[in-house]
Amino acid sequence: AVAGNVSITALGDVLLSAGTDTNFNRDQYTMEARTDSFAGSAIPLDKVDSDATLLQDNRITIAAGANVNSAGDIKLHAERLGLANMASRAKAVNWASAAASAINSALGGQDAYDGTITVGATGIVDVLGTLQTGIKRNRTLILGDKQPGQQPTGWDASSGEITTYTNDSGIEYTQGFAVLESGLFLQLNAARANLERYRTSNTVLRDFYQLEINRISAELLSRGLASLESDGSITAREQYVMTVTVRPTTAQAGIIDVRGDALTGTGALNAPRDASVTIVNNTPARLILQGITIPEQVGGVFLNGEPVLNNAAITAINIPDQAAANFGAITPSTDTLAGAPQIQLENTFDGSSWTGAGTYPTPDILVTGDVTNYSGSFTAIAVGDVIYRASIRAANITTIAGGSVFIDGLTSYSVGGDPYGKLKTLGNGIAAYDQTAALNLLTANPTTVSLLGDTIIINAEFININGIVQSGKDNYSLTLPSSLNTEIANIRASSGARYTLLSVSNQDFKAFYDRVEDKILLKEVRVSGGNVQLTGHILSTGGGTIRVLNGYGNINVNNQTSVDIEIERLDVSQRGSGTLLLADKAKGTSANPAVTLYGNQTQSFMTTDGSVNVRTGESVRLAAGYSGGGTPGEAYEYLGAFGSVNLGAENYANTARWRHLTSPTAPVDGTYSPDAGWRYGFSVAMQTATRTTTTYGSSAWLGIDALARDPSNITSGPYTEIISQPKLLPEGTYYFKNAGITSNYTYATQTYNTQPPRSYQTAQWSTSTWYGKTTNYQTWVTEVYQETVSTHTFKADRGIAIDFIGTESPTLTVQSNNGGRILLAGPVLNPAGTTTLQSASGILQTN
Repeated sequence: AVAGNVSITALGDVLLSAGTDTNFNRDQYTMEARTDSFAGSAIPLDKVDSDATLLQDNRITIAAGANVNSAGDIKLHAERLGLANMASRAKAVNWASAAASAINSALGGQDAYDGTITVGATGIVDVLGTLQTGIKRNRTLILGDKQPGQQPTGWDASSGEITTYTNDSGIEYTQGFAVLESGLFLQLNAARANLERYRTSNTVLRDFYQLEINRISAELLSRGLASLESDGSITAREQYVMTVTVRPTTAQAGIIDVRGDALTGTGALNAPRDASVTIVNNTPARLILQGITIPEQVGGVFLNGEPVLNNAAITAINIPDQAAANFGAITPSTDTLAGAPQIQLENTFDGSSWTGAGTYPTPDILVTGDVTNYSGSFTAIAVGDVIYRASIRAANITTIAGGSVFIDGLTSYSVGGDPYGKLKTLGNGIAAYDQTAALNLLTANPTTVSLLGDTIIINAEFININGIVQSGKDNYSLTLPSSLNTEIANIRASSGARYTLLSVSNQDFKAFYDRVEDKILLKEVRVSGGNVQLTGHILSTGGGTIRVLNGYGNINVNNQTSVDIEIERLDVSQRGSGTLLLADKAKGTSANPAVTLYGNQTQSFMTTDGSVNVRTGESVRLAAGYSGGGTPGEAYEYLGAFGSVNLGAENYANTARWRHLTSPTAPVDGTYSPDAGWRYGFSVAMQTATRTTTTYGSSAWLGIDALARDPSNITSGPYTEIISQPKLLPEGTYYFKNAGITSNYTYATQTYNTQPPRSYQTAQWSTSTWYGKTTNYQTWVTEVYQETVSTHTFKADRGIAIDFIGTESPTLTVQSNNGGRILLAGPVLNPAGTTTLQSASGILQTN
């Protein structure tokens, strides 16, 4: 019993039991009553008896005023069956019984024994206080402070410590300075490893990764993240940055699991279904996540394995003669699901728009531990890079990066979310899904992008393209509505820093109000991206699209305020890379994947560049009319030592100095067909206990079994109790190839015993008639613990749409016709298309 005004709080589960433990191991009893008498008198003495009685009263009481709180589950198990090893035998031996035994043996009968067995148990759970699960089911960590329109604050630049934070749920993390492990260097190391892996087995991949090494090296040098050594190699510049490492975090909407004859009381049963983990980083700190888990089962009150939502449902399960349930509160109280569990990660700090003291690189998000939320969603948004080096398993996955997305070293990755998680909306997985509903759900064309970044690299053993992968954007649009005049007036009327971030700012545009010069400052916008690299078994359960920026992008800015707008830089001069690499292990092997490569490969130099320093591995494209040796228009890799090379006077046919590079296929829209016969599968398990009660009778006349007919057996049951709710097997989801299965969907189920069946005797008694017939009865309960495993498989070889986006004639438009001028503080670049600057109040170049 938990006494009144007592409070119990557990960061895990609360387990209270009587007569059993919460793993269904009941208290063990063995009782045997035996009476044997031997009489040699002329008058036989046959009235003997034995009695074995086991009666249990198992009760759990949560008194009024008591509070039991758990971050996990609360289990209250009161043994109600009381099954035990029981025996009772009474036999009188005399000359009459000996004669009857002889006749029994001659006629094939059996000896009967007297004796009684009585087994009974009552299991009552009485809750007068409050049960509360999921006390840490909604966990939030906010690092730093970011007020609307203001620059972020809340850290000490000298110590690297975050001084302002919100962490009411106690998420554990460490902080300080650490060496920056740039996402670009991770990409570079991966490209170098792949170059060595495929150097001799796959020339297409060899050439591709050599060009990638060149591209990444050049970007590292341009960003100042690396130094060029005298031998042409590059080394990382050691840079210490603020770093926050969030330790493994769990948010559980636990269940209340009650087992017993009756659940009674007037208290509160609170097991809400909602759960979330939200981590928002407003500081320059790199955010490292060591793992996040929201368990698959979320919330609910269960009585003997059955969900109960109200007092009537509880009373209907309770045994008769118990007081009706009269709880003051039961949560959840309806079948309506709470919002799906959510995991949200966000880095809001943008180093390029920071106007405070010092300079900071834009931080990235790095996930190093598994993230699991099969019943809900996972979202990661960062101004910088997003890096996954551990599995992400959720029903819906969204990753939006202002920089690159790098996913490496995973067993599997589903772009739009794990299909198993999506199917949970159709059932618990023990029964077959409605095939039409399941296929419609998995193959629906998505309307939102699941994975967005400038460069997207996925290296995983299995890649399920079941959402939209998009590298680069072809349209950037910002409207500054006239209502922004009020926001600006409020900024002017208050004190603050010179620059205030305006509410219209988003992932693409950062607009500030300059209170000193009374103008809107629009930070640089540059169209970029168009590089997707996928290496693994490339599959799709449906709804897969890959979008790659190949052409130019458009920019449109419409200033409807009366305030001047200053343009820092707008740049649509660079077309998308148009690079799509599909290194498919399903069509090839792990050592030699089948390669599909689209792209407009750019080289380090042109032959028209003249004399330049060239590093080993860099490439040169020959001009259309080049006649010095080699194929005009083609690209060649430099094999010589680092130094000055006159590119316009080289013989590119010299294989000791130059190597002809394989050209990719020109980008073209279409459909990629994965290797046929691949399937996606998973198994769901549910554990049950099935009990069947049978009463057997055996009759005898004057002690002779064969001379009296036995009564028919009386059977009650079987009755099945759910021991554990359906959940995904620990092996998780998987992919396999079986060309012999052509069905869109298959379902199979199997039930097996988890332990040998056991029989328990619960009663024994006898009746007799005046004419000498005696009937002995025995009641036995047979208990079988079983697990049912249901396996579902779906086609995973569905076509993947390939869509190269962009235009050949980009437009760049800036309008300001409501009183504000256009101020050009930097270049507006659009050499391939049409540029329109329109202002009724004038256009002024300020720089």
